[in-house]
Amino acid sequence: MGLNTPFINGQVVYQKVFNAPGRPAAVLYSYAELWFVKRFKNFNNIQIQDEVIARVVGNGTDILTFKGGLLGMELTYHVTMTIQIDSRDGRYRARVSNVVIEIEDANKLKTL
Repeated sequence: MGLNTPFINGQVVYQKVFNAPGRPAAVLYSYAELWFVKRFKNFNNIQIQDEVIARVVGNGTDILTFKGGLLGMELTYHVTMTIQIDSRDGRYRARVSNVVIEIEDANKLKTL
């Protein structure tokens, strides 16, 4: 673990608060829902939609491919994570946790 690893309640959690002047929480909440659907291609990734507290929580998977190394090999990583977006009037917080990185090796996934 690095010296700058962000821990919250014993878990690694990356988070940032973004300012959105003049945007009410309800609008930011609807943007968060729309972002999940566009980014991860369906509503099934969303686990929690709470309009009262303006919170959206879901799981997502990204596939990252890097080319390089000693032999110029291409390495593919599957990164799964939980994303939580909390909206308030004029700002929202994005939180990423439960990050799991797996490497694709001979068409099988291995957790790193």
